[in-house]
This record gives sequence, C-alpha cells and structure tokens, in this order.
Amino acid sequence: MKIEQLRNFGILAHIDAGKTTLSECILYLTGAESRMGAVDVGTAVMDWHSEERERGITISAAVAHCPWRDHRLQFVDTPGHVDFAAEVRRSLQVLDGALVVVDALEGVQAQTYSVVRQAQEHQLPLLFVFNKMDRHCAEFRSSCAVAAEQLQIEIVPLQLAYFKDDHFTGVIDLINMRLLQWNPFDDCAEYETLDIPESLSARAAEAHQQLCSKVADLSEEFENYYLEHSTLTPEMLRNGIAQAADTHKWYPAMATSALQRVGGQQVLDAVVDYLPSPLKGTEISLHDSQTGKDVVLNVDGEESVVYVFKVERIAKKDVAYVRLFSGQLASGQQIYLERTGQQFTVEDCFTVLADDLQSKATFINGSLFVIKADIALQSGDTLRSSSVRGALEPDALSSPVMSMRVEPPSDAYRDELIEQCKWLCRSDPSLAMQCDDGQIVLRGQGQLHLEIAAKHLTDGCGFAVHFGGVMIEQYESIDEVHSLKMDYSHFDDTSNRLSLELEVSAADHHGVKLRYSPLLSDIDGQLLDSLYSGRVFNGWVGPAGYRLRALSLRVTKLELADKAHDVADLLVAAMHSCMSQVLSQKGVVQKPFLSFEVRTPDSELSSILADLQVRNANILAVEQQDGRAVVRAEAYFSELGDYSTELRSQSHGRAELTIGHQSWKS
Repeated sequence: MKIEQLRNFGILAHIDAGKTTLSECILYLTGAESRMGAVDVGTAVMDWHSEERERGITISAAVAHCPWRDHRLQFVDTPGHVDFAAEVRRSLQVLDGALVVVDALEGVQAQTYSVVRQAQEHQLPLLFVFNKMDRHCAEFRSSCAVAAEQLQIEIVPLQLAYFKDDHFTGVIDLINMRLLQWNPFDDCAEYETLDIPESLSARAAEAHQQLCSKVADLSEEFENYYLEHSTLTPEMLRNGIAQAADTHKWYPAMATSALQRVGGQQVLDAVVDYLPSPLKGTEISLHDSQTGKDVVLNVDGEESVVYVFKVERIAKKDVAYVRLFSGQLASGQQIYLERTGQQFTVEDCFTVLADDLQSKATFINGSLFVIKADIALQSGDTLRSSSVRGALEPDALSSPVMSMRVEPPSDAYRDELIEQCKWLCRSDPSLAMQCDDGQIVLRGQGQLHLEIAAKHLTDGCGFAVHFGGVMIEQYESIDEVHSLKMDYSHFDDTSNRLSLELEVSAADHHGVKLRYSPLLSDIDGQLLDSLYSGRVFNGWVGPAGYRLRALSLRVTKLELADKAHDVADLLVAAMHSCMSQVLSQKGVVQKPFLSFEVRTPDSELSSILADLQVRNANILAVEQQDGRAVVRAEAYFSELGDYSTELRSQSHGRAELTIGHQSWKS
C-alpha cells in the first residue's frame, strides 16, 4: 500500500459524547470486526483494559486500523476525562487529522474546548461529528451554530438531518444532493440513495447554496465557476472542503447516530476525502537539545525516524506504540535511542487493534504500529536509524495536581514496588514518582488518575500495596523575568569558583528547563542533556519548601576561574544557589485552579450560585441550554474537594458537574 492511501486520525471528545461507540461503529462498518461492541455492557473492543470496562469510560488511548475505499485508516480512540488529557496530547503528536465528536443534544462541554484547542495548536485539520442524533429534540444545524459560537470558530454543515416518523433515519447529502436513508429494522449496515423529498427540496437547495458560497470564497477558480453557474460540481466541493479543513478557514460537520449506525459511512468517506495523507500532514521538526537547532524532517527520506507515543504492557509483554515519520522499520532492524545514543534491536513489529497484536515484518512510512524492543523505552522517545542527534520533542507535560503515598507491606518489597512505580511513570509520563525520606509518593493529574494508577499497582504487584490519602499539590514559580549575578565557590575550596548570571522567567511547561545557551558549549554532553531536558532539576524545592514548576532558565554570563575543577558539579550548585535567591525575592506559591461547568434546573440555580460564592469561585457565565441553566466557573482545586458529591446532594441529583481546563494561580 502507498503512503498516499494512509489516513492517521484521532477521535476526540468530551466524556460520554460517543467517541468509543463511533470507533466501534467504524470497525463494524469497515468489516474489521464482525460485531459492534457496546460501551455500556463492557463489550467495546477499544475499551480493553479491565478498568475501562468496569467504569464504562476510556482511560487509555487505543489504536486500530481498518480498510475503506482502498485506503488504510489508522485511528486513535482517545480518553475524554480531564484526568487523562496528557494521553490525548501525546496522541495528537502522531495524527494528521481528527474527528471531534459532539453530543448533538448536550453540545460543547468542558473537555470539548480543551481538545479543540489542543488540536488547533498541533495545526490538525478537524471534522466535526454531531453524534446521538437519535435522541429526542436533537437538531443538527442549530447544534452546529451553537457549537461554532461557543468554540469561536466557523462550522459548516455538509448535510441536513433527515427524520422519518420522528426517528433519525438518514441525511441529505448537500454535495451530491441526494437523500441517504437507513433502515432501522435492518441493522443499519447499509443505506439507500434516494431523491430528496419534495417537502425538503427548497430547504436542501438553500443549504446547498450556502455550502457552495463558503467553498467559492476559498479561491478565484471556485468563485468564477460559482458566479457563472450558480453552483459548484461535487468534485469542486470536495476539493474545497478539504482545502478549508487543511487551512482551518472553517470546519466541516456531519450528523450521525453511531449507536444506530446511521451516517457512519459518510464519516468514513469524509476521512478519506478531507483529511490528509502522512505526506501532506503537519511539518515535523527534529530538535537538538545541545545546539538548540531545529531541522525539518524530510518525510520522503530513507532514514527511519520513529516516535514512541505510548508504552503499554499487553499479555505480559512490554511494547511501545509508535508512529513512523520517515523511512521503513522492520523486525530485527538496528536502531538508535536518541535520548541516550544507545543502539538496540527491534525484536518484533505488530499491527494493532486495541489489545490484539499481529506480527508483521515491515512497516512503511506513515504507519501506526507496535514494536517490542530489547531495552526499556518510554513515552516521548525518538528512535533513529542513524546516530545523528535530533528528536521530536514530546508535548509539554501538565504539572501533577494531586499526590498519594504508596507503601509496601514490608521493606522486603520496597524495591519491587519502586520498579512497578517506575514502569507506570514510563508508560504514563503525566505520573511522577518521588522517593524521599523512605517514602514513595506518586503524583498525578487528579483523583481518578491516581485511582487508576493504584489499580495498576495492585494488579502488577504480587503483594498488598497500601495507599495513603490524596493530597493537593502546590508549587513555587515566578511571575516575572528576573536576573541575578553571582560569584560562587565551593565552601571548602575558594579557588574553585565561577561567575554566573542567570535569567529566571515563567514558562508554559511542567518543571524547570534551561534554554539553549552557547556559553555552555564546552560543558560535558551528558550534563547538557540533563540541563536542557530538565532532569537535573527534578526534586529541587524552593525557599517555601515546595517543588518548582513552570520555570525557564537562561545563562547570560559564565566565567570559570583558572583553577576551577569538577565544573559540572560547580555549575549545578551555582545554579541552585542563584535560583534559591531569585525565588526568595520574587517567587510565588501556585495552586491548581480549575474551570468547570454545572448544568442544573433553574429551580436549583440560586442555591448553587450562592454555594459557589462561598467557595470563592469566579463565575464566568450563566447560560440557558435546552431548558437548563449552565454555569461556567473557575475555582481553586482545594475549594472543590468533594463538590461533586455535595452538588448531587444539594440539587437532589438533578445537577451535573463537568471539570474542564486546569491552570495554576498564586
């Protein structure tokens, strides 16, 4: 198969919008699976972890492939819960486009904002799929308009929803101007192509003209043809829609009921027609942390460049989910781990459908697949067939929000427990482990995230693991740029000294990182890697006793005395002293700050608003949607501890809480 016939896309959404059901529908309609699994009863192929089937939610990104129209579709079903947003970000690194699934009745919800923003940051073409159109009162075009207003983007429908006897049974295709109708009594695997009913012809013609007008605005060729013929050909419309999605001028939208399998084939057609092949995807850069230089990757090149976006344990085998960005990769091939320069052997390669691995000898450029290696890989690694430096930089990690103490039943099991914790952190970099003063502490993105980690530890260890209470994290950072000059020497050897000027500023990443500095070009390469990656700063705390986060450092002056020695230790100690002084003067303590939504009947609104004021919440907006009030607000995480439980009690179970974007405030 040629690379032009590949499509790599993700399925993104807020929790319960129907992502996994759409994934199951895709696998069924393409013949990749003989039956369609159900999330509610735990038979979904893509939710293969035991925790996912027990809870009925997607926790871990799952990869699958299927055929459609002589193309190979490779897609990632991503989590929708905010605690697993880091898993979504890692998945975005390997995609060329995405389907954004929106519940047609509930509309845009908290996590929808987040995933759309993240996809836009990765410059991914997006197709909107308004799902659950079979629900009572679902209305496609108005849902598109409301979503466009809320997300502050332009969404253009490619269809009209068709209802027969108040049941969603089809769509009117505005490109070919035909009615596509499914038979709900015949499994909905196939559909009929019919003439548009007379009663809907005027409405369909108007919608067709609106679509033609939007495409005509994209180019002079389309505009001239439209002015002459008052319409555009189906081929012109398809080319224009693909262009709009690729340039982010506006976003196409489709109507579906994944559960009823209505509209699924048109979503698959849209993936083939409107999302790019790997050759036309987003430009990829390889970053050399020691020189600070970026080199654009030649995706047509012969060198094998592989990105590890996920590490997993399947059937007791440690495997890595990868995307091949150039060249080929084969079982038995020698390849370098860019992070360490170590050469290793790819023991085996596999196609993957959820947890089903099938061995395959060779993969072509653009493929998503799984490898087994003879060394320990971690999420975010870059692998290259040459020893040349340069890596695909992993997405910036979010700072852990909560922490939990982990204890073995006795000291005899301590080392094994630490190894299990290290494995969890390799597979999920948004988890962090700290071993201080005999204590093992896991840090994560929320209570559910830590609960899942605890379940993994319990299952992975052959002994009882004890867990302490969950604590809310706090960090030290800085709000402004500040520089400090310092002459530093070791207290026991005043001749071993240096002069250092360090600039400290706030940054949009977790932890502490050093920006590229030519002044450090003569420093040992291993130290440079630790400085630029931030590893050397792990565990550092500020004057207030909290760990450091979101700090960017730059060395603007460095002079070594003639008798300076052990330069690596001297430099790190000087930077630590310099940062401590800066933070003691300008540092701030930051706490997790969350945005959230409360959906409630109007009768409960006043009491909910009063309670939020007591919690010092910042009320951003109060809106009306489908006869319910929607309160958008933000507050410190510490103020929302058991708010979900209290909200249910306060509203007699009639109000819903949705946690959204996380930030940090002092």
